[in-house]
Amino acid sequence: MNRQNRAFLYVVGAFAFALVPAACGGDDTPLFPSASTTTSAGSGGGSSTSTSVGGGSSVTSTSTGEGGHASPCAIDSDCPAPGSECVLVACDAGTCVYSFLPEGTPISSQIPGDCKEKQCDGGGNPTTVNVEGDAPDDGNECTVDACSAGNGTHAPHAAGTACATGVCDGGGSCVECLDAADCDAGPCGFVVCAAQVCRGQMVDVGTGCIDATEATNAEYVAFLDGPKPAAPAECAWNASFLPSGGTPVGDGKPVTGVDWCDAWSYCASFGKTLCGKIDGGPVNLADLADPQKDAWFAACSNGGATAFPYGDGFQAQTCNGAPSGLGSPFPVPAVAECHGASPPYDAVFDLSGNVWEWEDACSANAGNADACRVRGGSFNNDEATLRCDTDYTLPRDGAFGSVGVRCCAP
Repeated sequence: MNRQNRAFLYVVGAFAFALVPAACGGDDTPLFPSASTTTSAGSGGGSSTSTSVGGGSSVTSTSTGEGGHASPCAIDSDCPAPGSECVLVACDAGTCVYSFLPEGTPISSQIPGDCKEKQCDGGGNPTTVNVEGDAPDDGNECTVDACSAGNGTHAPHAAGTACATGVCDGGGSCVECLDAADCDAGPCGFVVCAAQVCRGQMVDVGTGCIDATEATNAEYVAFLDGPKPAAPAECAWNASFLPSGGTPVGDGKPVTGVDWCDAWSYCASFGKTLCGKIDGGPVNLADLADPQKDAWFAACSNGGATAFPYGDGFQAQTCNGAPSGLGSPFPVPAVAECHGASPPYDAVFDLSGNVWEWEDACSANAGNADACRVRGGSFNNDEATLRCDTDYTLPRDGAFGSVGVRCCAP
């Protein structure tokens, strides 16, 4: 091959490689930046021509070899690959014709959730543009996934927007409730939203309603923050509703350190009553083990059928008493197994152990020195005291770290 022929092949080869980028769709480097034409004469009158129109719609390549013979292009696959999804190639009468996809045509190489889209620029080249419909998903149902100037944003949904376990709090979190209206009050109709958790649910045991658990610190804080009912005359001495240990931490442990008047007012503030007679009001001290008269005892004893909530025989580990070894009040329900033996009583927890519970049963209505009954025993009591029929009283103004409250409703 002579020197002139070698020069001709170099020009043809250069054209072929000019259409192929280093990596298909790997960046936005233009494949066809501007219009140009290159012609090289070969021996015997041969020539090679390459024309590129950067902003147009096609590129045409023709070549004739030695002696004027046309380059081989019988079918589309004979043509050099364009190296870009934005360029189509076809063999037309022995000539390779390259056409451009319209501007805005998406290409296959995309990154989901990057607020961008790779498209064709109308001149055969890939480019990247910002789009609004490709927001990254942060997996949080309480935020709005969106795009702004090519970047993902996650603004919180409005407070009260429904989410899987309740409502959005307006700060991007799903909580159980923001107020009592977000809670399922159940058949008894009493509930409170405390520390964004539905609390104070009651159970209808047939003779009336009783709280499913002991009142918690969070519920008591809600009481402290709300309006107070008028206290009975025997509580005229009670100047403060704060527990003996001060304002409680708003958690799920049972509130303790409350006296009888605190307990009575707590229940009344939510439209409930301190547990006493089945049909409401105080119960006589002598009726402590009568399931037809005493609302608390009826619930604890499964309607008078058992000595303990879970049955007749004592079970040391079933409730939070001294034999269980827990040694302090636990968040309610303290022990999942510590509930009634059969429906509907099985939905009521911790009637034995965890903390004592004040009852509306007192020796007189004279004032702070009246003897009033507490029920159920606590975390530091033994078998004899953890029974449903235990008879134990404290002064009305007594406030101890093992005594709390549970409410009823006729």
